Amino acid sequence: MARKTPLIAVVHNGPQGSASPLAFAARDGVAESGVRSVLIGAEGVGEAQWAALESADGYVLGAPLPDAAEARPAAWQGKPATVFLDGAAAAAGTVRRLGMRRIRPGPLPGWYSSCANEDALDTVRRLGALVALALRNAPGGPREPADLRPEPAIRPR
Repeated sequence: MARKTPLIAVVHNGPQGSASPLAFAARDGVAESGVRSVLIGAEGVGEAQWAALESADGYVLGAPLPDAAEARPAAWQGKPATVFLDGAAAAAGTVRRLGMRRIRPGPLPGWYSSCANEDALDTVRRLGALVALALRNAPGGPREPADLRPEPAIRPR
């Protein structure tokens, strides 16, 4: 029996349809790794978005999951997640509280910022690819975060 292609939810600040360029970059990184993704705005989550969130196999968070997520801790427990700068501090708290496995990329370049310059977009694309890699390449579950270091970024001169 063939394994289903994993699904990664990219959660961002803003209503549906108005994701930041960083959220689109994370989604692109997931797609480039051959994994399905869905963009979900953290504000105004409806039933369809909740179903996608709960069925996702991993998460790239630019915003924390809505507070109602804490009512269903089993839906998130042990799933791989990473955060990007749009909502990194609050999203990291969500990852801890819900028992997700945080994928840490190692130190991000000093120029990484929430502005959508090409370097920041490349870094966020790599974050999306790391979560996808954790799901695709590990038959027994996600690989250990130490094995998931992104290639070092080269700072333009």
